[in-house]
Amino acid sequence: SNLVECLSDEFCLDEKQELSEKVKHAKRLSDERNLLQDSNFRGINRQPDRGWGGSTDITIQGGDDVFKENYVTLSGTFDECYPTYLYQKIDESKLKAYTRYQLRGYIED
Repeated sequence: SNLVECLSDEFCLDEKQELSEKVKHAKRLSDERNLLQDSNFRGINRQPDRGWGGSTDITIQGGDDVFKENYVTLSGTFDECYPTYLYQKIDESKLKAYTRYQLRGYIED
């Protein structure tokens, strides 16, 4: 959607509006198909049966130059008794046989 905003209004206003609507529609479809809940990390450990769960040393950061939306920071673990972890349970009935699922992430040291 940021690239659509870069288009000039004086030369292609109609095309820009149409393209913007198509991008919004594609985002809605993508969100509907997403099996993960709370993909923007609004809360961790809020609802144990829905959304993200994890260790207590996870912080949610606001968007910045690198990430447009919220992201999480997991501190390093120095103790085997208290590891750092983040997870989400997905209902098996929502998974389809012979289907690939992708989970993308970025890890920085």
